[in-house]
Amino acid sequence: MPRPPITILDIAASLGISKTAVSAALSGTGRVSATTRERVLAEADRLGYVTNRAAQRLRGGEHGAIGLRVPTDLQSLAFYMEFAFGVADFAAEAGRDLVLFTGDPHRSSRELPVDGLLVLDPVRDDPFAVLATSAKLPWVSVGPYTGAGAEGLAGSIAVDHHALTQRVLDRLQRSGSGRPALVAIDPARAPLWGAQVLSGYADWCATHAVAPLVLDCAVEPSDARLQELVGAVASDGDHDAVVWVAQGLAARALALADRDTPADDSRTLRMATLAGDLRAESGVADLVSADLRPRAYGHAAAEVLERALSGGPERLDHVTHRAEIVGPLGHGH
Repeated sequence: MPRPPITILDIAASLGISKTAVSAALSGTGRVSATTRERVLAEADRLGYVTNRAAQRLRGGEHGAIGLRVPTDLQSLAFYMEFAFGVADFAAEAGRDLVLFTGDPHRSSRELPVDGLLVLDPVRDDPFAVLATSAKLPWVSVGPYTGAGAEGLAGSIAVDHHALTQRVLDRLQRSGSGRPALVAIDPARAPLWGAQVLSGYADWCATHAVAPLVLDCAVEPSDARLQELVGAVASDGDHDAVVWVAQGLAARALALADRDTPADDSRTLRMATLAGDLRAESGVADLVSADLRPRAYGHAAAEVLERALSGGPERLDHVTHRAEIVGPLGHGH
């Protein structure tokens, strides 16, 4: 049998150093000393290591790069930046470049100068899915996808938002708020996983005999709109919590409520979010948050694409990424 190819892990084990240090030395990036870089290069040569980029080109790859499509209007959200960093981490380990696609997919001259593409949070009949499939470019959906171009899918990775929604609602209930309302993303802009959130919420409400209340808002609404939504939930009298689907809105709503609540009064609505931003929300009391672990998510998505580019597995790779719940109990699970 032919000997399996030498990997970064083999070099790291041989030298007794981390795979991150080996990757940085081989790619010429990162903080490693000149001595370490020389040791890594010498050991790679001794073991017969061939970079993933060279191997990919031998298998027919042209660019030595992978692409990531990020929704143009959501790039400023922390989730998308951290996800991109996770993809970049894997690309560096694999000896690939990363190309970020944020422009108009309908441009007549649009080309995809990459060997594979990740489409993050695709919308219905996503134009980049169609573009990749028409170009016979392997692509992976980050999130569920069944629209135009789905026949070209090389794999997928997604959070089970139906289950995640119910886990957040369960945590709210254990924290003393068992009658939650849901503020969903405007249907005109919602990614396809938004339907899983709605079904998860509806099923939970039916199981717990709670009257469902679903409101919609933009991904980045004004403060006035946030106050209007919170006021609508508070005034109906049947709900004691608000679950926000879009990132960043729960913390903003809490800050506005604290600002506008008289000193001798107390907030009556607990807040939760299905897309937490742990840095921005650190120190925010009484917030139930779903940590999507975006950097790990991006790294795992790039791994799915790499497996497709490497010619395996024979069956489509469908991976479920697990989020963690962080709440007022002070720990996640």
